[in-house]
Amino acid sequence: MNWYAIGFWFLSLITVASALLIVFSRNPLVSALYLALAFIGLSGLFVFLEAHFVALIQVLIYAGAIIILFIYVIMFLDLSPERIKGTYRLFVKIIGALLFTGLSFVFIFSFTQLSGGKFPPISGNYSSTVSLAESFFTHYVIPFELISIILTVGIIGAVILVKNIERKA
Repeated sequence: MNWYAIGFWFLSLITVASALLIVFSRNPLVSALYLALAFIGLSGLFVFLEAHFVALIQVLIYAGAIIILFIYVIMFLDLSPERIKGTYRLFVKIIGALLFTGLSFVFIFSFTQLSGGKFPPISGNYSSTVSLAESFFTHYVIPFELISIILTVGIIGAVILVKNIERKA
């Protein structure tokens, strides 16, 4: 086994383990920190794919700015584990998982229908930001927009959950 395979499996294990810890953690702040760890592991996987620009953007934007925003929202809304009841959290997690799974199936089905059953091949020179941006906004515009919608819905959902909890208390 070579060093690339060892590094890939190590980063994959870190990413998957931190993703599972995000879901099963009871403290929202700890979940946000595990999310940062998952983003850093994903960035390392991009390095193994020789997508250095995407790895750098992953660390700067997601592991840096987005996690800071999430931590700010968590601190601002005071999402302590004592304020969120267990059964209500389980219900929200199940609904969120079903929505995410349904959106994933809709995305994959619509994308394969639009492309004739095949994903477009990854080709071209992605070492420049121009070619990467052209690829994002031509071939991969649907996944790019879906990610932004999912992040926006997540933040709005967190605010709505906290507002409902504050009204009941």
